[in-house]
Amino acid sequence: MALIAYGRAFPNWEQQQLPKLEGVSNLLVISSDQSFINKLTSKLDRSINWSVTISDGTLYIDIGDETFETVLQKRIGIR
Repeated sequence: MALIAYGRAFPNWEQQQLPKLEGVSNLLVISSDQSFINKLTSKLDRSINWSVTISDGTLYIDIGDETFETVLQKRIGIR
């Protein structure tokens, strides 16, 4: 299972919750840049047709003729 964490409250969440999750097997927790999430949400529509690729720790999402990318930060996990 994978959890992508982000947002203004992420530093507090990370400090309070991450230690509790470290013992969970088969869990990957990664974080993403908030500006990346903001760009994606600006492209949300009723119908979503995205192409998603992860390569060398970078997440690429193609939406129409635009490509968005962010480096994923592994916090804890199996991978």
